[in-house]
Amino acid sequence: MTLKVYVEGDGDHNKALETQCRLGFSKFFRNAGLAERMPGVVRCGGRRQAYARFRTSHENAGRDEFAILLIDSEAPVADSSSWEHVRLRPSDGWARPQGASEDRIHLMVQAMEAWFHADKGALREYYGLALRMQGGASGPMSRTFQRGSIHSKCSL
Repeated sequence: MTLKVYVEGDGDHNKALETQCRLGFSKFFRNAGLAERMPGVVRCGGRRQAYARFRTSHENAGRDEFAILLIDSEAPVADSSSWEHVRLRPSDGWARPQGASEDRIHLMVQAMEAWFHADKGALREYYGLALRMQGGASGPMSRTFQRGSIHSKCSL
């Protein structure tokens, strides 16, 4: 079986950044116990490109091919279905591809920066006194940050 994960990530065509992304996902999958069956990671640029590439792969997949879409949620997820979330989100309006089950789409936090608020202690340990935190929730509450307010909470 071939597994490919289509990942949203700004497509600045930076080869070094693309390499770091692949290495990070490889380490993540190895640590998750998938060393014997490593999925391929396809860095797609913006979320629309990720959806388009996932959809094409899904629609053209052979019997032993499995595609997964991994994107930011971009907004609080009110529905238990990730496909319903992207269908109802005004900037997306994406239809679930025929035959795509709920396990074919996975949503990350609203914005990558929300991860920074999940463990402020680790951030302070890494950056030291140069880090300036301005309130904001920690732990599970970091999922409730509104996308536009995250950037104002942390700076170096």
